Amino acid sequence: MKGGKINGIAQNPKGKALDFSDRIAVPGFIDIHTHGIHGIDSYTADPGDYVEWRDKVIETGTTAFIPTLVSSSLDTTEHFLTSVENGAMIDRELAADIIGARMEGPFINPEKKGAHDPQFLRHAGDESTMAVILRHKSILRIIDIAPELDGALRAIDRLVKEGIIVSMGHTLSDEDTAARAYAAGANLITHFHNAMPEFNHRKPSILDFGYIQKDIFIELICDLVHTSSSAIRIATRQKDRGTIILITDSISATMKGDGKYSLGELPVLVRGGKCTIEGTDTIAGSILTLDAALRNLISLGYRLEDIGQYLSTNQSRLLKIGDRGLIRKDFRADIAILDKAFKVKGIIKNGKLKEF
Repeated sequence: MKGGKINGIAQNPKGKALDFSDRIAVPGFIDIHTHGIHGIDSYTADPGDYVEWRDKVIETGTTAFIPTLVSSSLDTTEHFLTSVENGAMIDRELAADIIGARMEGPFINPEKKGAHDPQFLRHAGDESTMAVILRHKSILRIIDIAPELDGALRAIDRLVKEGIIVSMGHTLSDEDTAARAYAAGANLITHFHNAMPEFNHRKPSILDFGYIQKDIFIELICDLVHTSSSAIRIATRQKDRGTIILITDSISATMKGDGKYSLGELPVLVRGGKCTIEGTDTIAGSILTLDAALRNLISLGYRLEDIGQYLSTNQSRLLKIGDRGLIRKDFRADIAILDKAFKVKGIIKNGKLKEF
């Protein structure tokens, strides 16, 4: 490794080299949808919190991530985008990279709001919100939109032209509307199967579109709570393996355990690994980490080569990051080191080793 890049791979290298013959090396994971970890919530986090987040999440093998905000006030949104940008710029050796910010709202369908506070939802393309977005377009990588909302297709076209990825989510969209949103530039579907219509053989929806449109990316939360093992198997068999992206949708309770937390301004109860809005059965994010998602798929019989693509390579393709997501010459030396039980035992970040 040289200059933080991989300069060669060999079975029996000569000279100075890192020997992981008793370990498993996989590309560092990339999480494009995460609300928090270890007591940190993107809704209230300041730049220092993001530094702590970067330090903590790398223990899970995640070497890059995109902090994600639920639907919020304009002031909170402005604070979030500014804090993410400032937190990303703080020099931190052997920490995960922040590679952008994500807004999961406020352009979502109230009937599929899930754990979003309805007071903050806005019609698609709301000019006050768009003004905040455009001020911070250099850091904002992804925004979620329900394509059936009034003005959604115009907003999608406008945002995509500004270089922002649009993901269709929290939606009641039918198949035709999803197809129009895809034609306008939306190329991702948020936490597939969740916060969208269920499969109905007489009423094709965005779910059908996601399966039929082979090259649209879909997110999967493989915690076996949001998505059953059968649904995961169907999705991975139907979709091209280059379009599947594993996410955590994690909240501040992640790596903390059961108890009372919050997501935005909503109270969340975590019990037995399941997060719900307190007093309801509505799921409110997860406590999943990407290394746990990997182990879940291993337990279902998936090949490590495919899981690695779901955890890193496809994210890099979606984000058009040319030097991440593969262990290959001239790529970033961002690597997760696993033991034979697929537990993270170390990482290589920018060519430097850190063991756990």
